[in-house]
Amino acid sequence: MDTAVSGPGLLLDTYLTINQQGFIEQMEQAEASQWPELGQRQSGDHIHTLFPELLPRIQRELPQQGADSGPCCFIEPLGEQLVIINVTKADDRTKGYALRVYPDSIGLGRVHRRQRHLELISQSLYESSLDAIITIDGDGIIREFGSSAEALFGYRREEVAGENVADIIIPPDLRQAHHTGMAHFHASGEGPVLNNRVEVRAMRRDGSIFPCELTVVPSAPFNNEIFFTATVRDISERHAREAALQKAREIAEASNKAKTQFLAHMSHEIRSPMNAVLGCMDLLLDSGINAEQQSLVETSLGAGSGLLGIIDDILDFSKIEAGEFKAHIGELQLAELCEQVADVIAVRASNKDIDIAAVIDPAIPNTVLSDVSFIRRILTNLLDNAVKFTHSGGVSLCATLGTVEEGDQHIDIIFEVRDSGIGIAEDKQQLLFREFSQVDSSDTTDYGGTGLGLAICKRLIEQLDGHIHLHSREGEGCLFRIVLPFALPKPISSQTQPLAGGPLAVVSSNPSFIQAIRRQAELWAWPCHCVARIDELPEAEAALYIIDISQALAAPQVLARQCRERGLNNDRIVLYASAFSTDSVLSATSVGFSHIMHRPLKPSSLLAFTSQGNRAGKASHAGLAPAAHSEPSRDVKLLLAEDNKANQLVAKTMLERAGYQLDIVDNGRLAVEAAATGDYSLILMDLRMPDLDGIEACKRIRAMGEPAAAIPIIAMTANAFESDVERCLNAGMNDFIAKPVDRQRLLSSLQKWLNDQDTAPQDEPLSESADSAAVMDMAIAQQLLDDTSTEAVITIMTMVLDELAKLSNSLAALDGSTNSVSALREVAHASKSSAGYCGAVQLQNFCQQLELACELLDHNQLQALQKIAGQRIGDARTAITNYIADLA
Repeated sequence: MDTAVSGPGLLLDTYLTINQQGFIEQMEQAEASQWPELGQRQSGDHIHTLFPELLPRIQRELPQQGADSGPCCFIEPLGEQLVIINVTKADDRTKGYALRVYPDSIGLGRVHRRQRHLELISQSLYESSLDAIITIDGDGIIREFGSSAEALFGYRREEVAGENVADIIIPPDLRQAHHTGMAHFHASGEGPVLNNRVEVRAMRRDGSIFPCELTVVPSAPFNNEIFFTATVRDISERHAREAALQKAREIAEASNKAKTQFLAHMSHEIRSPMNAVLGCMDLLLDSGINAEQQSLVETSLGAGSGLLGIIDDILDFSKIEAGEFKAHIGELQLAELCEQVADVIAVRASNKDIDIAAVIDPAIPNTVLSDVSFIRRILTNLLDNAVKFTHSGGVSLCATLGTVEEGDQHIDIIFEVRDSGIGIAEDKQQLLFREFSQVDSSDTTDYGGTGLGLAICKRLIEQLDGHIHLHSREGEGCLFRIVLPFALPKPISSQTQPLAGGPLAVVSSNPSFIQAIRRQAELWAWPCHCVARIDELPEAEAALYIIDISQALAAPQVLARQCRERGLNNDRIVLYASAFSTDSVLSATSVGFSHIMHRPLKPSSLLAFTSQGNRAGKASHAGLAPAAHSEPSRDVKLLLAEDNKANQLVAKTMLERAGYQLDIVDNGRLAVEAAATGDYSLILMDLRMPDLDGIEACKRIRAMGEPAAAIPIIAMTANAFESDVERCLNAGMNDFIAKPVDRQRLLSSLQKWLNDQDTAPQDEPLSESADSAAVMDMAIAQQLLDDTSTEAVITIMTMVLDELAKLSNSLAALDGSTNSVSALREVAHASKSSAGYCGAVQLQNFCQQLELACELLDHNQLQALQKIAGQRIGDARTAITNYIADLA
């Protein structure tokens, strides 16, 4: 027997030959064979009885060549052992195979099994992967082509093995790039697509091109050869989905844009007739109508203002949905803002006998960073909603500081809006923050509205990264809790010290008021005792007594007697009265009470009566008097460009009554022609007009030479979006007035721009004629005296002096920031009303200009007004003081 070995340490055990069908033709065995059972086989037995899987492997792997072809080596199990089988082609005559069987004395079987295991794993990856897997060599020749690749490209493995990959799956226009990349890799060892996921195009057997995601990973060098394995994922469906999503996004954006344009158009269409309606009602009030007619007109104005509120809600919501309502972060004084909102709500709730209160944690920093308009809108909407559904008791706003540590520069502030209203059933609370949803949407509901107020609140709160929760039961009122984050301009400092000087005593039968004032006292660490009647007050003397007379606890004369009987010091008694309750004030002051505090309950009002305050009464009265405007020169001529006949009539009547000359055109083209004459001091321009719109008309006027190009142009339009304001200013307009036009706002704006145009130097805010009126209009003061009494007038005038002190402080604090301007606007507005109420017309005119400059953020005008503020305030203080002295 041939004892040739196939390698070191391998001794031939058995030699046999088989034909092509696998039948044994010859067998020889070594004398010391380890497997005597092999010798029991005879010619004619089939090889599979010894090695069941050997013949198929031989037929698959042994090259179909002549007898001199190289051998193949196989590892096969024999019983419980592995044997090494060297297989060669037999001679050409037999056309069979020669098998030499060796015992595995060097452990080659274990290596083989490990290799086979890896081969099976590799094969399973190729066959089971959802992505097509292809392996090529350094020349781009395909070596492996998995079943997923067969399914993706339409080729069988046998068809593409040995072919260049560029000719099979790469589109013709990309083949040169492929060859260049391969050459670059061989030269540098780098490639732009290696180990990256890239999107490319590939080609199927039928020539169709499709997008795919390709990843190519090179192997480690083996025998100086590198292989590349590529995974290919068809992303046609993903591209189709992305295209569909992009199309849907474009449709949605177009829909949003169309909706926004529709709402802007509808705003214009609604506001234009509303301008005529409200303008005519406003003019009727000045036309000498009788008391009954005045009541009807005021009712119409109130209803029209309510309708405008609904329109504004819809517009605001559309702005939020269109992404036009963005937060603008700046400094704000949160405590002042909360008190301002409470003041506004108290005015709106004046027709209801309910208490309004603002409770503010003294630990909240004076200045925080957020969007003041967002915060104002959130609190106003929530408080308005609470007032709507509350008929007795009260509504309160409480702002407290979340958990912080000294040095923190971000804080959470918790706002709680609580009411004693009708409450909301638990099964209906989920409807509350949905758009256009109301808890009671039946035809018999007593409550109107769009169902947008709370939805807007929620959207604004979420834009500020806050959240809102509702706690309510039907019949037990509501509690809305909002948590909002605020940044700080500087690290938070230590907490406010508690108030000193004895306890606070409160007499009231209103549970809402008691709850609010107790909470405020608790935040101040101020002991507080609350009772329902004066005779229930504790014997121990209090630092301050708050007696609630807003719900007719007793007549002032009876209260005075009860206080005397208890030995209470009038200097320590503060009467808490309803807003605008002039009769209560007069009756109380007539029997000796000197300190009155009006709704709403505010920390600043309460502090004014403590030992840490100034002990000056802070009653809050709001009076309305005709605004004092300078009489325009007869040389002043205005041009109105307006296509709506009703609006033309309203504007004509308003302006001619104010003493202005007016020409009217009904389209932008005629406005351009009229402006070219240079005969006009100012142009009022509608935006939406036939033939030529207001924006284009303004651009053409600004492109003219002097004097037409310098004429101030004020937009008057029913389009109320912020983008409309920007369009007007970008076109060269000087100011913007939304319809329905407020007469005072219009006249103030005219005065501002006409003064700016006619007065030199430019930083002087008022022309000589603008302040030529007397400091005091004695006719107004005398009318007030006739309508009330000497004591009442003295009280009211004293309150105006207090307002002047606040106005001086706000002007001194003006530093150009948005927050200081906003605070000044509020004070100027209050001072304007108070001044008009008592006849201080020069001061009223000054405050009106101050308020307008704040609204327009006109810093040049504000600086000019600051220069004359001391004189205006001093003149008013002197005149009012002298008037009080004359009365006394």
